[in-house]
Amino acid sequence: MFRRNKKPADGAGNTGDAGHAGADGVGVEVHRFSNEAFALARAFAQKDGSPDESKERAREMQERLADVVALARTCPAERQADLNRVLSDARLDLNYVLSDGTMPTSIRLARAIAD
Repeated sequence: MFRRNKKPADGAGNTGDAGHAGADGVGVEVHRFSNEAFALARAFAQKDGSPDESKERAREMQERLADVVALARTCPAERQADLNRVLSDARLDLNYVLSDGTMPTSIRLARAIAD
């Protein structure tokens, strides 16, 4: 019957309602991380840039991965499948770079390489 009033937004636009605005921000951050991993792996596969620099960047990102996973787990259960898929793609992309292209790729990277 009565709806709880949402808290006013803070300076970052978060309303404090973890099921909605906060989860959206987390989802954006997780997707951003995954897209960054994809861009790195695609550039590596296309031999765009230094392989050593790409591997160093992949190592740095892999060190952040546990924090991004923990952040994703703060989202509501209905968002978990999407975020887990996105994080799996990021893991595959980073492992591809770190293995010198010998590990399996994510499907998105395989498509990009094929094009």
